[in-house]
Amino acid sequence: MHEEGIRESEEAVRLSGATPFSKVILGLGPAKAGQLDKARKILEELKREPKLDNLSEYYLAGLHGILGEKEEAFKLLEKAYEQRNIWLVLLSAPPFDSLRDDPRFADVFRRIGLPESVSTQTRDQGLLEA
Repeated sequence: MHEEGIRESEEAVRLSGATPFSKVILGLGPAKAGQLDKARKILEELKREPKLDNLSEYYLAGLHGILGEKEEAFKLLEKAYEQRNIWLVLLSAPPFDSLRDDPRFADVFRRIGLPESVSTQTRDQGLLEA
């Protein structure tokens, strides 16, 4: 149902006045659907945003991960950690699935005080689908 999700995300972007967060969420759909060119185009638009809020920047790390850009993803997660970004509690969300096998992912979990098992439990319950 990727196409339906992408259409709904496009509508959310329109209704929200194209907020950075709505654009990040829009980028996740094509990325997960394998439409990497479309996702990268959205990513390039986001890089031109003058200032991303904490939530947008956090989920941008997930978008980089889905696109296989793990170094950039972990750079953003590290920045989120340094800024004590409250959204790190949602690190078990599906946009971060592509980062789970990297030891740095477990390290971030450990440093924010969440057990590694939380990642698996939340993902397996299907919460916070992107």
